[in-house]
Amino acid sequence: MNKLKYKYIIALFIVAIVLWFYASLKKILHTPNADLVFKISFFLIVIAAVLALIKLLITKKNNSN
Repeated sequence: MNKLKYKYIIALFIVAIVLWFYASLKKILHTPNADLVFKISFFLIVIAAVLALIKLLITKKNNSN
């Protein structure tokens, strides 16, 4: 987990937000599979948030030693 950098987590979060906006557009236009894209984007947002918390806790733990 030490090799995981914040820039990768932020990139994942940005991709998830862009995908969420795309899903919103699909939902407004009533195209099929909009709900699936929403679920995928929400899943990616949750993964990015969990990775950011883990990275934050690991760096705080390493800095306290």
